This record gives sequence, C-alpha cells and structure tokens, in this order.
Amino acid sequence: MPCTGLRFLVIEDHPFQRSMLCQMLQTLGAAAVVGTAGAREALRYLEEAEGTPDAVVLDLLMDDMDGMEFMRHLSKLAPGLPVLVSSACDSALLASVAQVAEAYGIRLAGVVQKPLTAAKLAPILANLRAAPVAGPTPASRFSLREIADAWSRDEFQALFEPRVNLTTGAVVCMDVSPAWEHATLGQLTGAQFMPSVEARGLGDEFALLMLERAMARCRKWHQRGMELTVAAELPFECLDDARLVDRIHGLAVKEEANPRWLMLQVAGSPASGFKGMALENLARLRMRGFQLGMAVQDAGTAALDALRCASFSELRMRRSAYSPALRSGTARAGLTRSLQAARECKVRTVGAGLASKEEWALLLASGCEQAQGPFVSQPLGGRAVAGWMSARAATTIR
Repeated sequence: MPCTGLRFLVIEDHPFQRSMLCQMLQTLGAAAVVGTAGAREALRYLEEAEGTPDAVVLDLLMDDMDGMEFMRHLSKLAPGLPVLVSSACDSALLASVAQVAEAYGIRLAGVVQKPLTAAKLAPILANLRAAPVAGPTPASRFSLREIADAWSRDEFQALFEPRVNLTTGAVVCMDVSPAWEHATLGQLTGAQFMPSVEARGLGDEFALLMLERAMARCRKWHQRGMELTVAAELPFECLDDARLVDRIHGLAVKEEANPRWLMLQVAGSPASGFKGMALENLARLRMRGFQLGMAVQDAGTAALDALRCASFSELRMRRSAYSPALRSGTARAGLTRSLQAARECKVRTVGAGLASKEEWALLLASGCEQAQGPFVSQPLGGRAVAGWMSARAATTIR
C-alpha cells in the first residue's frame, strides 16, 4: 500500500470532501488520519498533539485561513513537514505556491488535483515514501518548484513524431512527444522528466497542456493545407474527472481546432474495462467529434476487452508489446492473434517506438497498419514538420 504506516493531517473545510479524503487515505494504508475543518484548527492540533504527522494534505482555498498563510505558520511549528496541496491550481498559481513553500522551508511533495481519487494520490504518496532513499530517483529528480517555474516560463513544448502507413509509407498522423527546454540541461525528453511531473500529481494537467499545444499547431498545419491529424495521450486517471470533456472541448474552441483532427490516446487500460464516469467521458468525447485511441504496454486480452466496451477506433502498442516477437515464435503468434482480434473490432493498430527495418517487417507481416518511432523520424518541432514532409515526399523508407 502506498502509505502504509504513515500518519496524515488533512485540512479541508468542505465536510464531504474531508470525509472522502480521510477514508481514501485509510484505504491506501495510512496508520492514522486526522481531519480538520480549517487551517486554524489544524494549527491548534499541531501545537497540542504529542507527535507530528508524516504529511499534511492541505486545501489551498479556505475561508478561515488560506493555504499560503498556513504554510507560514507551519514553518515555525514543524519545519520540513511534507505538504500535499489539494487544489485545482493553474500554472501561475502553482508557481507562486511552490515559491512560498520553498521560502518558508516547506517540503511541497505534490499537488493533488481535484476531484481527488486514489489513483491521483498513489504516485505522490509513493514518491513521499521513496524520498529518504539515498540518490535521486526518476520521480524525485525534479522538484515541484523546478517544474512549476518551468511551466510558468513556458519551457514545456510539444514535439511531433511522424506516423506512417506501413504498406504505403505515407504520413498519416503526428504523435505528440513532450519535451522540456531546460535552461541549463538543454532539451529533455519525456522519459527524463515525466516521472517527476507525475509524481507531483501534475500528470493530468500536463496532458492537457500538451493537448492545447498540439491543437494550436494542428490548426496552423491545416491553414497551410497540411491535413494532418494529431495523437496526444491522456492518462487513464483523468477519465474520472467530470470536467474533462468540457475542458478539452473548451481548448478546441479556444485554439479553433476541429475535434476530428485530434486522436485522444488513453494511456493504459483497466483490468475490468471502463466503467462509470470514465465510460461516460469516453462517450461524450466521441459525441463531441474527437477520435479515441488506447495506448497499451501489452496488446493482450485485457486491452482487447477494454476496446470492446468503449468507442475506440485505434490501438497503439508501445514497443514492449511487439518487439519480443522478433525473438520468440510464441510471442509472434500471440501478436498476430491480438492484431487480428483488433481488426475484428474494426480498430486500427499502430506500433509505437519503431526502431528498425526488422520491426517494420514484423509489424507489417503481423497485420499492423501504422507505425511511428526513430526508424521513421526523431521528434520534430512544429515548424520543422512541413520541411520534413517535403524532403520525404519523394523517398520511401521500406
């Protein structure tokens, strides 16, 4: 359990949300959870309690005392006590919160975006437990302050990986790839910094940022007569947010992007299929005109069952799902069966991370329709896509 043995102080002035959060932490293995109705009550508890909790979960906007002021008082009572902020922060506010926390010596462990779910809490709590281990882990490499500052300075960018039809070699789509134009480290790939973003509870908000960037670039391509679609990943956890469809549709309106240009790739699939709010959000996104895909590590039975219960039109396999078939006849037969089952569901199949001519031949022979990866092209900046396509127009990869 992600918080086994940990003790929490929850500060939330909304009674129902406070009760739900306390129950959630207990379900995740907390040894003790104390809920308070406001910052002043929490400060009294800290002054009178015999022991200090292992972490505080803090609502940022409260009537009696806001989260910023609470952190000032907390720095005197319990300096270094980890704080998880529970709020729907925009990037500017997040940067301010991170700066205030650092100034007061508060260890800001992450931001739990409302509505709260166990899936959103788990990576932050796991990182909280892992922090004392010597040496930086991928999740702890970049602090919340560094991420928030980079966000406010507009250092996170969307790059684009061309996707091609495996039979014809024609370019059919651009897959979004996140990048960080770091002031001192240069350009960082998503693999280098996304574990830190997700561990701070910002995975959902970052996905929407990349989607907004992709929409803006896609509109510019269409204005130039380049009728490309863009595929961007959405974390599975964000499907529990009742605001998701309105937020995504609002971005499309703001960026003047036609929903039909956009393929929303849900990252991961539940073992028992999509249910409740997730299923509703998927249906509403399709109603709004967005295309839906699923990005998976394993194109096995669970993924195919999930495809059948929601309106997906595409299955995107990461390289780990198909590369073993180069070395194993059993794996190759399983890949062929999975791709055949996807076709029977009328779902397009895509191989991500394509790295060699041998992998191209494998996917084509197994019935996969499209692919992207370094064998096709490295990620490109939005302005470089037109030049790359022009240079490639008369060439064939195969």
